[in-house]
Amino acid sequence: MFDTLLAAGATVLASEESGAHQLELYGIPTYWFAIFGFLFFGILMFITVSFSGRGVVRPEHAADHLSAEEEAAMLDYKNKHGRH
Repeated sequence: MFDTLLAAGATVLASEESGAHQLELYGIPTYWFAIFGFLFFGILMFITVSFSGRGVVRPEHAADHLSAEEEAAMLDYKNKHGRH
C-alpha cells in the first residue's frame, strides 16, 4: 500500500514539475466527473419526483368520496370507540 502511495505521489510531483497542472482520469479533466455526477443524480431526482404524484387529487381516491361500505365501517368505528 505504501508503494502505491509513493508511486502516486511521485506521479503528481512529476506532473507538477513538467507544467501539467491539471489531473486527468480516463482522458477527461477530473472536474467533469463532478459535472456528470451532478447531472446524473439531478435527472434521477427529476424522474423520482415525477412519479410521486404530489398534488394530484383523483375523485375516486378523495377523502370525501367513500363507498357505502366504507361509510358503514367508519360509522361502526365511531360508535364502537365513542367518537361522534
